[in-house]
Amino acid sequence: MGFQNGNFQFIGRYKSGPFNFNVSKNGFSTSLKNKRGSYNILKPNYSSFKLGGIQVRGKNAATFQMIYMVIILFVNFIKVFWHIFISILWFLFLTLKWIVDFTIGFFKGYKNVT
Repeated sequence: MGFQNGNFQFIGRYKSGPFNFNVSKNGFSTSLKNKRGSYNILKPNYSSFKLGGIQVRGKNAATFQMIYMVIILFVNFIKVFWHIFISILWFLFLTLKWIVDFTIGFFKGYKNVT
């Protein structure tokens, strides 16, 4: 809060992770920032999108941002499921290897005793 050119100003900005929160005397808004620009959640017409040096603003940018975020969400789900799948395979392999080693060692020890 303060005065600027004799007029009262109430401006507040807060950033936490990918989210930005803006407060002014006219209202507030929140936006989600990514590599391609930002998507304003409460006021989509204030969104921006930049690709290949071309910047788009407004409704077209909001549409591009939604498409981009859906694609990134899909790619990240594939990455997470891939890591889970590889981890499960690795633990199954380790379990099978332990069973085989234990069985071989058990029978070698049993043969040496008799």
